[in-house]
Amino acid sequence: MVVDLAEIVRGEAARYLSTRITTTAQNKALVAIAGCQTEAMGSVLETCEQCEVEYLVYRSCRNRNCPQCQGQTRADWFASRIEDLLPTQYLHAVFKAPREIHKLAQYRPKPIYDALISAAGQPVIDVGREELHAQLGCQTQFQTWTQNMARHLHTHCVIPCGGFAEDGRWISFQSEQLPVRALSRRFRTLACRAIRKAAREGKLEGLPDTVSVEQILAKLMDREWKVYAKPPFCGPEQLLAYLARYINRVAITNDRIESYKIIRSPSGGATTATVVESGLSGSTGRSFWGAT
Repeated sequence: MVVDLAEIVRGEAARYLSTRITTTAQNKALVAIAGCQTEAMGSVLETCEQCEVEYLVYRSCRNRNCPQCQGQTRADWFASRIEDLLPTQYLHAVFKAPREIHKLAQYRPKPIYDALISAAGQPVIDVGREELHAQLGCQTQFQTWTQNMARHLHTHCVIPCGGFAEDGRWISFQSEQLPVRALSRRFRTLACRAIRKAAREGKLEGLPDTVSVEQILAKLMDREWKVYAKPPFCGPEQLLAYLARYINRVAITNDRIESYKIIRSPSGGATTATVVESGLSGSTGRSFWGAT
């Protein structure tokens, strides 16, 4: 029997909410997922193109966390990125945040995520201008988990092997000419600077007493941050197809749910048992083209 996340939410949300404190966004997501493509969302009247029979189609919730509503978003993202490709070779770069940053993201994810994704794209611009004397650009996609659901903050960058000189000429470069160490050190500098700025602005308030932003950043400034840049194995189209799989993807998708069953206890209560495969969490993308 095929089970989807909406069925589990409809069966378990009330009991879940009775024992946990949730945010407004989480409540909205549960309501949206439970009602997606059902009468609760309303319907539209469609007509079959072949037999002209009219039928009702229930509306989708379009919630960011609903696994049923992201297919078209991913397709649109992929089509748009394909249109952006230039007739040149490409590099696939990955900027990895040190594990110490994960502790900050655990308590204040949004400002940390914003800092990391901007800090990953900007080094391409800066290093391209300083080392290659060209205005480069890149498409970035930030991901937060590994396939086994372990926290892993890293940014994928799709970088064309070329850019414009100050006089407007196109300058091409080979993959090995982009200095990875310079990218790593610039990434480290920008990320630490952005996190410090977030702390000064009060965006990291509420951290446990055992977590010190300054101590963590001071330690990390003395270490090399992991960055690599290599040509994609099968060209930029295949790289974008891979990245498109994780655009607007949530941790628990319908195809990863193996089973869902309720085990009744002798006292009359019920305990839910769900078996879910590990999966990669959602991601977000951004473009950097000559940013300053």
